[in-house]
Amino acid sequence: MARKTTDTGASEATIQSAIMHTLGPRRDMVVHRNNVGVALHTDRNGRTQHVRYGVGGTGAPDLLVEVLVAGGPGTGRPGVWAAVWLECKTYDGAIRPEQTVWHEAARSRGRHAYIVRSVEDALAAVAEVQRNATATATEGAPSR
Repeated sequence: MARKTTDTGASEATIQSAIMHTLGPRRDMVVHRNNVGVALHTDRNGRTQHVRYGVGGTGAPDLLVEVLVAGGPGTGRPGVWAAVWLECKTYDGAIRPEQTVWHEAARSRGRHAYIVRSVEDALAAVAEVQRNATATATEGAPSR
């Protein structure tokens, strides 16, 4: 996917925030920040436990975006949504080995997982998912 990054010095947090602020208000998307990790929790009895949080475990992408791919308001059909995983990286940021493993496993199962370095990359990723889902839905539609 071609990058159109205008600010090559932007931090990962800045890129991630810009993507969330751009995609978040859209009616055809729901954006979730996916913090993944382990926390220590001490209960009332003094016992400490490891508590895992986030979706997907080690290597899972930063953002989980639900994208409307068919139907929905104004179409007379219920909406069909697809999950799109976005790993945000700086212009020259490297993917960690566990992220590579996660992405390869997700893609092998037909999941939508992308590495994005700008708002433009994120918009292109979700547009690709919507375009491909629409084409598939149209191809499979019964003829009249």
